[in-house]
Amino acid sequence: MAWIEEGISLDTLEKYQIGYYERTNAITIPCRNKIGELIGIRVRNQRPDLIEQAKYIPLTLLDGTCYKFNTASALYGLNYNWAEIERTQSVKIVEGEKSVLKLDTLMKDKCNSVAMYGTNLGIQRRNELIKLGVKQVD
Repeated sequence: MAWIEEGISLDTLEKYQIGYYERTNAITIPCRNKIGELIGIRVRNQRPDLIEQAKYIPLTLLDGTCYKFNTASALYGLNYNWAEIERTQSVKIVEGEKSVLKLDTLMKDKCNSVAMYGTNLGIQRRNELIKLGVKQVD
């Protein structure tokens, strides 16, 4: 998988249940809420013609099942990292899932990062981090 070549460990890929959807040549990224319930699945397109349209999109299966979710209200990685965020009262906020995976590879069980699925934190996600006791944002 290409992400291993980019420095993301196999342990991290397995932990976050990152997979591959051969039909569309895309990396699958399950997205979960704080308690680990599946809220959606995004795919990272690998085909250059699709990347020009959209690098990340919801997974849609052949039967029409679509795993779209409201990315503006979710924080990727929170289900794995919230305990460390509470413990340290700090969080590393990044733009996308891949950055959380890279930080998890480097920091292992000390990872306190979450991704915003973009560049706007918003009030709902900010409040969720405040509830976790965050006093420092990196």
